[in-house]
Amino acid sequence: VIYFPPKILTSVGSNASFHCIYKNENEIVSSKKIVWWMNLAEKIPQSQYSVVGDRVSQVTFPNLNATKPRGKFTYDAVYCCNEHECHHRYAELYVIDVNINISCETDGYLTKMTCRWSTNAIPSLTGSTL
Repeated sequence: VIYFPPKILTSVGSNASFHCIYKNENEIVSSKKIVWWMNLAEKIPQSQYSVVGDRVSQVTFPNLNATKPRGKFTYDAVYCCNEHECHHRYAELYVIDVNINISCETDGYLTKMTCRWSTNAIPSLTGSTL
């Protein structure tokens, strides 16, 4: 299985799409036979799939909610499967609630603006390879 992109980092309320090509031994599986799963527990509705070509399938997640960390996993695993057969490879979906407190002020002539914001790390991404 090949995913593109293999990882997505996005913010709450965004839409995100993954594409996949599923190769079973030496044969590429028809995109019409592809089904998508989230964390191998939740089948993604077919209304979110689209066929990009004979061999490429796409899934789109609209209006995303923040990823809820489960143990050491800070992402949702998105699986592209051949009907009922899923490969161990998956794509990673990170959805963060980006609520940054930012303040800006201008000089009296509106020729210069200075902005300040917190530089705190996002806890769910600490140690991530994103």
